[in-house]
Amino acid sequence: MAVFKQVSIKVALRKIMSDLGYTQNTAGEFPWQDAIEWIGEALGQIGAYTQYQAKEVDLTVANYQSKLPCDFIHLKRIVNADYNSPQGILDNRNNNLLVNNIDGPEAKATRLSGNSDTDFDYNIVLDNIITNYKDGTLKIQYLAMPTDDEGFPIIPDNESYKEAFLWKVARQLAIRNQLPNKELTYERCDFEWQFYCGQARAEANTFTHAQMDWIALDNQTMVPLLKMTNETLSNGRSVSSFENFPSS
Repeated sequence: MAVFKQVSIKVALRKIMSDLGYTQNTAGEFPWQDAIEWIGEALGQIGAYTQYQAKEVDLTVANYQSKLPCDFIHLKRIVNADYNSPQGILDNRNNNLLVNNIDGPEAKATRLSGNSDTDFDYNIVLDNIITNYKDGTLKIQYLAMPTDDEGFPIIPDNESYKEAFLWKVARQLAIRNQLPNKELTYERCDFEWQFYCGQARAEANTFTHAQMDWIALDNQTMVPLLKMTNETLSNGRSVSSFENFPSS
């Protein structure tokens, strides 16, 4: 997947103001605070993996829950779960509680993510991560919205992204009937936004030439060792057996 250089959101704001026809005299009419929010929405709607930043953080679990980071977008994996009170584990194999005195939303949801392989279990409810142990720590890896020192989103330095942001803001301004160019209709802005939203997502998710070469190299160096054949038993059921490939 393509990885783009990241630039300040102010780069997109300057382009949007220029392309929509705002001048020095009318710049004060541009709702830049709303535009930042709309660009953030556009990033979420494009939703390409590479536009986010991977982070790792330690969370403190108290009373079966912990607050997620404010820049949390998507959980990648649980790195480690260290609980201080094993007697507080919820039994997720038979949906029964191993302890009786539990407060909070976890008391109503005795089964969490349905993990039956380990004693640890979790679920994400609103802006909290709910665990099946009462107190301890939790190390998570997650995708976050990258921001600058002022807390504004950092955007990919890609023309399709910038065009998508332009038409997203124009679409929202058309809803308010606040576009400087009155000839731009909501239908035109919405059409352009939908197009560039898809184009930006496609460019971000497309493999680079180097990545395609790596995939081709992996496929060419794979040596199959086993062959599966299906045999039918007398009762009509099918069973799989494995045979070694004959040596060449």
